Amino acid sequence: MTRPGWLTDAEAVEKYGLAMLKKMGKTGYLDCVTGIVLPDGQLAIPERDYELAYRAVKGEPIHPEEWD
Repeated sequence: MTRPGWLTDAEAVEKYGLAMLKKMGKTGYLDCVTGIVLPDGQLAIPERDYELAYRAVKGEPIHPEEWD
């Protein structure tokens, strides 16, 4: 992990796989997320946002207070 709590695109693909990431992208939980630009120029978004999108794909309930 590049930074604790953040995943780059490559790290997200490694963790979830490309097919799952495409499904996660359709949930809306990865729209308008906070991102950072790392010193090497890569973008990273909070791992928590990926986790919520993953749970949405799996059909798990997500309570409003979990989403920022």
